[in-house]
Amino acid sequence: MMSWGYGASGWMMVVALVVGLLLIALTVALGYALYGGGSADRDGASDDAARSTAAERVLEMRFARGEIDADELEQAKQALRH
Repeated sequence: MMSWGYGASGWMMVVALVVGLLLIALTVALGYALYGGGSADRDGASDDAARSTAAERVLEMRFARGEIDADELEQAKQALRH
């Protein structure tokens, strides 16, 4: 006689459900980490501080290439901080 229940494949449905839920949770967590993490960086710095740090890096690169001298570098850094 044929069985109309889930039988041996019932555990496979449970595994598929658990794997599916884990994939959804992973997608949500990854999306939050990439896009919804807020305006603070990982070290807690605000957007303004991150921008000035990036601007200081640009100034340091210009100094390294010889486009500006040490005095101009310090003056520009002071201007960014105020």
